Amino acid sequence: ALDDLTRAIIFAPGDADLYVRRGELYLNTHRTGEASLDFAEVLKLDPNNREALRGRVKLYTRIGDFTTAWGDAVRLRDLGDPLDEETLNTLRKASGRNDPPPPDKPPEKPNTGPRG
Repeated sequence: ALDDLTRAIIFAPGDADLYVRRGELYLNTHRTGEASLDFAEVLKLDPNNREALRGRVKLYTRIGDFTTAWGDAVRLRDLGDPLDEETLNTLRKASGRNDPPPPDKPPEKPNTGPRG
């Protein structure tokens, strides 16, 4: 399957779906570097490609880059296509965080009481 997708990409380098499929295959076979490159190529071709963003959330969660994973999760939410509960719960558990604040709301500062 991988060789077939690679050949197809040679003949249709602008086909984002082929890169998504190959990126998912790389991810499923723990080839995270190649998956990252393919998802990045998809997002160059189509910056709002939901499948590539979902793939990157899984990829970055797996390798521990939670800041990027949450960023892509926020983009998906803002595109009206939030993560499924299983993926979101995996990200929450791995990162030790809950949903990030909406992009237009700054994070709350901890209340440290009066200074004096």
